[in-house]
Amino acid sequence: LKQEGADGEGEGAEGGAFCFPREYALRSVLGLGYRASDDMAWHTDMAGEEGWLCSISLGATARFEYLPAAAPSARRRCVVQNEQPPVKVDLECGDVLLLQGGLLPHRIVGCTREPPPFFAAISAGTALCRVNIQVRLWGHDPSLSLGSLLEDGFQDERSERISAEGPAGS
Repeated sequence: LKQEGADGEGEGAEGGAFCFPREYALRSVLGLGYRASDDMAWHTDMAGEEGWLCSISLGATARFEYLPAAAPSARRRCVVQNEQPPVKVDLECGDVLLLQGGLLPHRIVGCTREPPPFFAAISAGTALCRVNIQVRLWGHDPSLSLGSLLEDGFQDERSERISAEGPAGS
């Protein structure tokens, strides 16, 4: 991890591939609730190079995995998965993770069934055992929003061209 300098060059960790921006804007907050049986599949966030996020874990411990190489597409992710094993991190209640989620593929592989007592008390009556709060540090590129992708027509690697009117030929 390097921090971008005034000249645009990275300072810090030698050979680091990702530069945390010196200037950033807090653009959004996302809250995700997890039941003990919930997983989240491999993905990258749709923000590309601007995909920095700060993830705050509350409740049960979750197994977080990421691939240690940039892979912004599903095709590239398959190549990286065959070349390198994922890095595995157990995120406990109160852990904070800074991640370049726009380029590094990541996933959640289950939660422990029992959250800490204080979380169990505040989530009583729900099926939630964990909440993840994500603060988007650099921001989401408006050109990558679902609305923009649909307006412009989006070519999914697995399907036909998709537009706001629906798949081609429909």
